[in-house]
Amino acid sequence: LSQVIFAIALCASLFATSCFATDYYVDGMNGDDANSGISADDAWKTITHAIDSIEVSEEKPAAICVSEGIYSPSTNGEAFPLMLGSHVSIEGEDPGLTILDGEYLGGIIESRDASNSTLSNLSVTRASFPAIYCPSCTFIISGCHIVGNRGHSTAAGDLTFINCRITDNNNNSACIGGSLISCLIQNNSAPIVISNGSIRDCLIEGNIGTIISTTDSTIEDTVIRSNMGDRILYLERYVAIFRRCVIESNIMDEPLFEWKGGGWWQTGVFVPQLLLEDCLIADNTSLGGSLIHTYDLIPTHRSFISDELNEDDENDRIVIRRCVIADNHGQRRSKGDDVVPLLGLCDSIRIQDSVFSDNSIKLDTHGDEWSGTPDWPYNVDHCCLETEAEGEGNFVADPLFVSGPFGDYYLSCVAAGQEADSPCIDAGSMSAAEAGLASMATRTDGVFDTGTLDIGYHYSATPPTIDCEVSGEGQPLLPGGPLVASFRVENAGLPIWVDIYAGFILPDGTILLVTPNGFTTDFAPFIETVHLPAGYASDDITVFDSLIPDGLPDGTYVFAAALSLTGSFRPIGDIAAMQFAIAN
Repeated sequence: LSQVIFAIALCASLFATSCFATDYYVDGMNGDDANSGISADDAWKTITHAIDSIEVSEEKPAAICVSEGIYSPSTNGEAFPLMLGSHVSIEGEDPGLTILDGEYLGGIIESRDASNSTLSNLSVTRASFPAIYCPSCTFIISGCHIVGNRGHSTAAGDLTFINCRITDNNNNSACIGGSLISCLIQNNSAPIVISNGSIRDCLIEGNIGTIISTTDSTIEDTVIRSNMGDRILYLERYVAIFRRCVIESNIMDEPLFEWKGGGWWQTGVFVPQLLLEDCLIADNTSLGGSLIHTYDLIPTHRSFISDELNEDDENDRIVIRRCVIADNHGQRRSKGDDVVPLLGLCDSIRIQDSVFSDNSIKLDTHGDEWSGTPDWPYNVDHCCLETEAEGEGNFVADPLFVSGPFGDYYLSCVAAGQEADSPCIDAGSMSAAEAGLASMATRTDGVFDTGTLDIGYHYSATPPTIDCEVSGEGQPLLPGGPLVASFRVENAGLPIWVDIYAGFILPDGTILLVTPNGFTTDFAPFIETVHLPAGYASDDITVFDSLIPDGLPDGTYVFAAALSLTGSFRPIGDIAAMQFAIAN
């Protein structure tokens, strides 16, 4: 319940929904389809009946407010798929409370040519056809859990997912079309297929298959981590933009990024391009050789330039700016003495203000020889490289990476407490302000990059913060009296995914962590995988609210709460703590 309460509080400011007297209500446990449906006390029993009974138009949209409960053929007689038309919203109470269960009998939501429709704050689970099938629709899905579905795809159509969790789906495609904003895409055995859409502020983790297959997309502020399958990106044509992304610890059968020309777009009218800007690409393994692979079938001439690319980049197939590409490995599958290029087979590549370190290609699966980055027949300047390259400002050196609050690729800096300064400090082609990074940091102490640009990846300089509070009656607190422990979270920096830990330290030093299932001495978070958008500030989130039991030892107790990067305990910022005393 605590996890549900936190999720509600976290999302309330962004995705608040409310039902008014003129809207319609469904209660699968207490409703009746013979009722009027116009109030919570006179609710219908099924969503199916609600959709069939309402009359809507652009001037008179309808919201169907669905109370908590499991809605399925066996529980309340739902007839899936729900045929959702234009100007209709289906609004659950919370995705942990309002559950649409397809019982593996087919799809759950279907809509054709609909617009101005939404699905919010509910779970869609156990579909055996596309859980949400909306071809030719403009459809928004917010605050939903799309979980445990199987079949052809999880969702098909021009869909926009906002603050959703798409997890544990076993199908051929996890998501087709539209955009993903502030979403968790986790443990799906399927690719994410995006067509002319975008991915922003997402965590894509633990999936199997091609992670992103696209024709023209922008991926921003997204973590793509610990996935296995074919590729990170398969680009059919047009342009793929990765900006401020972290791509790490993925193992792929083919190159991480791959595209090739074909058919009518080989004429040079459409030339695929890949832009990697302000990205960290680290600790990935490509079993197919190159990290980035292009089939150079298309002339490098373009008849148009993406708005995301500079005019200087118009003839470049790959553009890399202000990135760290480190500790990646490629592997040849067959014998051969020729070097596999780290960055593909085309020579129209522009690289600037970036760091390459400890990347290698295994030349032969039957041998142990590894090569570093090969010669650089590219347009490269102001980069820290593994081998010599012509171009202004290039050099070969150890970048002296150090671990910090958000990762392992900060630059060593004497002023931040390290023993030496990285050669990448102040080595860029422009100022940090010109690069748009004057409020970002390469130093572990979070001091802004000022003056000449530090080359490589920049981290958020402002970590999120957590504060805690304990209240009761009197001091010291007495058995039988109330005890309330809570915390608040704020994020003045970039969007981030975190785990939240909370617990009590007893007078004898024993640590009891609080989880959604109660107390434990195991190291476990109170809440896992929470997205904190930029500028977010929560209300008080209650961890414990009960009477103090008898028998607790006298002494000083500590309530503490901490934020950590999702997936591994790396504390962010200071641990919040507050002391209180209990006396019998």
